[in-house]
Amino acid sequence: KWLSFDGVNDRVVVDNAAAGDVSDQMSMSFWVYPEDYPPAKNILTKSLINKYSLLNGQSGYFVFLVKGAGGGGFATLSANLYFGNNDSMNISSVLPQANQWYHVTLVYDKGKLRLFIDGKMEKIVSHAPKDVADFGGPLVLGGMQTNKPVNAFKGNIDEFRLYDRVLSDTEISTFASQKDGPYSNLDIKEKDGLVIGYSFNNDIGSAVKDYSNNHNDAKEEGGVVWEDDITSEKKIKDVTPPVLSLIKINGSEVADQVLAPSKVYAM
Repeated sequence: KWLSFDGVNDRVVVDNAAAGDVSDQMSMSFWVYPEDYPPAKNILTKSLINKYSLLNGQSGYFVFLVKGAGGGGFATLSANLYFGNNDSMNISSVLPQANQWYHVTLVYDKGKLRLFIDGKMEKIVSHAPKDVADFGGPLVLGGMQTNKPVNAFKGNIDEFRLYDRVLSDTEISTFASQKDGPYSNLDIKEKDGLVIGYSFNNDIGSAVKDYSNNHNDAKEEGGVVWEDDITSEKKIKDVTPPVLSLIKINGSEVADQVLAPSKVYAM
């Protein structure tokens, strides 16, 4: 399952003020399916992940979409880290088109920030090593702190993970290739340093369960819709599953090999 945001007032809020605080190392990983990019020649952003404040010298972090340069049919995914004292760093990369899934990973390691799209590193930027300044406010997915409709994200978000450590390239590649896996059964290594983990697989109503060991459960606001592969027409692909033929060995029929294509619900 995943969460679908209407672009008006839907958002997910983690009320625990300390939830999502990071320092000199962090990794953030999630799937995003933008259904609507910001309008051409418009500086307004569409908020994806928001835990920041522009007050008191700027603090926290902010991941958002802005319209591509020149008003083309694409958008730029951008991320800001704020260190206080009006000091920050930014990284960005193009998402070529709306209405498709992208896997996004951000990795911050003592002044070095990397951005991965679908498991591939797209950009790296550097800054003097500093801790990300604590914001002291809630973590918000799909909207702003003040829930402004003009900045609300329209589309889907899935499998949000926040770590207080640096993910390896192998882990990033694995997350980008496995969607809707057995998230609640993460192995020990994947849970190491996991600050927040939302799979959106087993939740209903307004409760959003945190699968880390920190119990940073969240709540949805505005009527966020739970969707899955069965109800969404975007997800059906033709593949070849293990449909077996039968052969006879010593008079007995046994399974032999794959024969026929079929349909499954996939990413």
